[in-house]
Amino acid sequence: MTTIRETERFRLRLVSPNSQEGEHNDAVRFKETFQPFAWIDDGQPDAVLLWDPTGTVWTELAQPLRASYPLAPLLVLSHVDEAPNDAFASGVRDWLYIPALSETGLARAIRAAVLRERAVLGERSSTENATADSQLKNIITRNADGIMVIDRQGNIRFANPAAEEMFGRPASALEGQPFGYPIAAESAAEVELTPERGVLQTAEMRVVPCEWDGEPAHLASLRNISERKRAEEQLAGVLRAISAHIAVLDAKGVITAVNEAWLKFADKNGAPPKSAVGVGADYLEVCERGAAQQDESAREAAAGIRAVLAGENAQFVLEYPCHSPNEQRWFILYATPLGGETGGAVVTHV
Repeated sequence: MTTIRETERFRLRLVSPNSQEGEHNDAVRFKETFQPFAWIDDGQPDAVLLWDPTGTVWTELAQPLRASYPLAPLLVLSHVDEAPNDAFASGVRDWLYIPALSETGLARAIRAAVLRERAVLGERSSTENATADSQLKNIITRNADGIMVIDRQGNIRFANPAAEEMFGRPASALEGQPFGYPIAAESAAEVELTPERGVLQTAEMRVVPCEWDGEPAHLASLRNISERKRAEEQLAGVLRAISAHIAVLDAKGVITAVNEAWLKFADKNGAPPKSAVGVGADYLEVCERGAAQQDESAREAAAGIRAVLAGENAQFVLEYPCHSPNEQRWFILYATPLGGETGGAVVTHV
């Protein structure tokens, strides 16, 4: 049998929205009559009791109260002895008839409503967790990147299908085996993979800390960049074969690739290749430094290349002088968009 003492731990909030003084006083007297209960005015209650003697207020307040207190069941206190048909569909958990209500009856109703609400919330939470786990598993399984979990001993604890493909072995054969590559958290590195079928692959590996079965571990994401590396090697071969001076810029104007002719020309003209006009140098900044020294050609080059990078021009052409102590020389600079998602430009001097 439920006693008042068993419900003392439940925090109750009585909502009395009626503006009529008589009805408000009735609500106050109700709290005084049921004084052993833990009534609160602030904070999150375990249950909300709506004072509604006429049985009409709930239609406006049931859903707002449920939204304000989503973890607390809503019970209606009324002089109407039967609940309207749609009251429970609106979020009311119990309808209590005030004239017939005793302390024991109220205690039993509150306890039942609170426990029922917690059971519903627990089932909902379990369902939501199961759904989230299923969605996460689906994402990992379908991910084109290889996903692996590595424990503190450096052994593989999990491998998704993409990782199986990269290593040429099923997860059952990978799990428990040494990973074999250096683990550097919060960093990216290129690793060479030689699966059992013998086809060398290059992967970009990123590692972040994680937890697996309650133990610290590392989550390694492996992206196959073999095609990109081959394309870069082919591009480098093409650049080497061209006699014109060529540099490839990224979307910010930083040099990402140059050919041998570019470096040789820079070396012959006194520019330190790697620090000034080599890979990693900001070519726009190089041009702007020349513009600051009143070099009009450098100023035009910076403005024209920037317009190409921004997609404002399909091509930029500039004829400029580059005299040496021994001869008068003129060159033509071409800047054209690189294309692709990352953008960039190709700068050619002929």
